[in-house]
Amino acid sequence: MTVCALAAFLLFLGGVSFPLNLARNPSFEEGPQGGWGHFIPTESDGADCRMGVDGPGRSGKLAAWLDANRPARHALLQNLGAAEPGEHFRLSAWVRMDGKSVLDKKTPGILLRLNFVGSNRLSVKDSKSQPLASYAWLGGKRCLVGDLERITLPPANKPSPAEPKGQKTAPTPVKAPAKPPPPPPPAWIAPGTNWARIDLVTEAPIATHSIELGLFAWGIQGRIWVDDLSVERVPKTVPVTPLFR
Repeated sequence: MTVCALAAFLLFLGGVSFPLNLARNPSFEEGPQGGWGHFIPTESDGADCRMGVDGPGRSGKLAAWLDANRPARHALLQNLGAAEPGEHFRLSAWVRMDGKSVLDKKTPGILLRLNFVGSNRLSVKDSKSQPLASYAWLGGKRCLVGDLERITLPPANKPSPAEPKGQKTAPTPVKAPAKPPPPPPPAWIAPGTNWARIDLVTEAPIATHSIELGLFAWGIQGRIWVDDLSVERVPKTVPVTPLFR
């Protein structure tokens, strides 16, 4: 039975979220292998980008790390297999920075990405040729990692006191209702030396054939730590996390 068929069968049985983690070796207890690759783009050549596994981990003995000797972009990548348009996925990861790490200005920092790949083995793109990958991150270039706070509207106007007899006043002109205030800024989290969770729910766009998980050190000099990654299929009733890019 394929993963898609198994997920559909579980949904048919109980209508609950799928418990299957699509990521292999998500806590790195099997070492640096288990389906993980180290992506180093040409722009990061000469930065001595490295990956490894060491302990202690957040929940087990081991965790993965990415390291560079100057601000660079590189990532842990894993192909998660087949996916279909319209499916919802919840992805999360626990991350932290080393105490000596430096975050470059105006960069995402630690970034979690779910990339949608078409049947041509290329990233699915929009009408402007931009990849439709979904991101959540901790860093200087901010992205929402939770829901927006609700807008609190002012209370309704109280009725005016009764006028004394014999006195008349001109009717008060009716003002157009004020526009509601803009939503407050989301709660941003900066990367630190303590473990912090990145998470989001996303929907696979049209033309999706497979998905790929990536955990990036983006514009970071020094070491970051990664542990307990998870990608799960969830019912379509689970709302998609709004993203700000």
